[in-house]
Amino acid sequence: MKKMYLADVCEKEIVVFGCGKWGKRCIKDLLKKGWTVIGCCDNDTEKWGKQFSNYPVYSVEEIVRMKDRVTVVIATQYFPQIKKQLQKLGIDAFIYYSHNIYGLAYNHSIMGYEDAESLYHFLGSRYIRLVGTYKHREDFKYIFDKIRIDDEYDINGNCGWYGDNTKENLLCILCEKETDTFGSDVNYIYAEELFCTLDEDYIESSGKIPSLMLMKTYYGAMQDQTICARPFYYSVINSVYDFHFCCGDWSDSVGNILESSPDEIWNSSIAKIFRLSLINRTYSFCNVNTCVHLKPQADTTDKRMAGLPETKHIPDVLEIGIDKTCNLFCKSCRDCVIVENGGRKRKTEMARDIIISSGWLESCNTLLLGGQGEVFFSNVYKELMFHGGGKRSSLDLRTNGTLLTEEYFEKLKIKYRKLKIIVSIDAADKTTYRKLRRSNNVDSWDNLGKNLQMLAEKRKCGELDYFQINMCVQWDNYREIPAFIQWGEKLGVDKVYLTPIRNWGTYNSKEFEGVRIFDDNKVLKPEIKEVIHNLDYNKNKVEFAFDIS
Repeated sequence: MKKMYLADVCEKEIVVFGCGKWGKRCIKDLLKKGWTVIGCCDNDTEKWGKQFSNYPVYSVEEIVRMKDRVTVVIATQYFPQIKKQLQKLGIDAFIYYSHNIYGLAYNHSIMGYEDAESLYHFLGSRYIRLVGTYKHREDFKYIFDKIRIDDEYDINGNCGWYGDNTKENLLCILCEKETDTFGSDVNYIYAEELFCTLDEDYIESSGKIPSLMLMKTYYGAMQDQTICARPFYYSVINSVYDFHFCCGDWSDSVGNILESSPDEIWNSSIAKIFRLSLINRTYSFCNVNTCVHLKPQADTTDKRMAGLPETKHIPDVLEIGIDKTCNLFCKSCRDCVIVENGGRKRKTEMARDIIISSGWLESCNTLLLGGQGEVFFSNVYKELMFHGGGKRSSLDLRTNGTLLTEEYFEKLKIKYRKLKIIVSIDAADKTTYRKLRRSNNVDSWDNLGKNLQMLAEKRKCGELDYFQINMCVQWDNYREIPAFIQWGEKLGVDKVYLTPIRNWGTYNSKEFEGVRIFDDNKVLKPEIKEVIHNLDYNKNKVEFAFDIS
């Protein structure tokens, strides 16, 4: 892929990939700079042919036809997947919109310089302006005289800026939160013409100013939804270390643990205002259209409630999904086995240490681990699971099951009073499993079977408190739904849970059309509907997370 600079972007028309909140902010930012935005694109086929932020939404095929005259600006957190998708389609003119400091990330590996001499040669007479979580990166000290800090204190404890900080002397702006998150070829913010700072534009875009947030929720329109209590007891730390009160797809973040401690975020003004938006039912920072916890409720009358739900000193539930390291490379998720390394690994370990030092692991009622990567393949997850000598209350574990041996189970029983284990499988047949849940270990299916049987025995004798198996239903496995449910019954699981496949950017539109279970009208495909409607199953033990009518 050729290097992309601002001059290249300005000379072409722009298509913004991503019809979400980052896409909206990206369009606004590009228009301020006077650049030519002609439309948007998204993998959600339902958006094609419609309008987003007053621009047409093109199909993926349409932007392929435009590839010689447009630059694609990727405005979504799923940059790695979209990047691979575009490259497969022959589109190499693309850059990334960095929503954390609202700049544009370019194809250059500034963090790839191993020694000061080569980096100095690259920088010449100019400097690096460093923003974000620089204070946690000791390895920057070796080029410290080339760094300009945009914060109250620099990494040596010196207050404020020093030296000549004019625009002409700054080559790039490093955003530590983004570095290595999207791969070694997307590491820096080029600032020769785009001078990104944490200025009024950032404040306006982020909306994280308490007074503005308070105004938004106070004057917001009341929604006819039930009151959700999750922000009063629930916490989520995701793979970019953002702190949420719920799933990141359903709500805005309230902070980042690499920038503020978990306690500071939980008790912050921003967190309190977020909770207020649930109390007065404006839901100003939630996606009421996608959240499964918000249900329409009649007779929503009083906007101001008498009394507030109790806010816990720390959350009852701590959900952690910070490490993408996994021994499988599922077809719907990734192209190869991922083991975090480099800057990404350092930041994940930093996040681990911050979580451990907070004391929340010992104090929360329930620790939920997994959802990103495999907990028994990740040293970070294992350290979070077993850190310290004291006994903990409850563990809710998400795993692929291939590495969960009886030895690990016995360690978990020593550490936790209650155990809930959910195993994602996606198949009832070895051939299908090896196609969908790909592994470099030919024994994965056999190991999974042994471990599931062990868990079944532990559940039967009461050593395991809850046991669930999951299937992500797609075209390649829907015929195995009956066998999968029967397998769950044989294992004595508490629940068999079936979800529809979603496109996380792994597939292009044509590929996803071949694996999805719904047609263009969001109606279950007839072949799949027939299989489900002919099922004979215990509805108390089997749950479909989609409309099967």
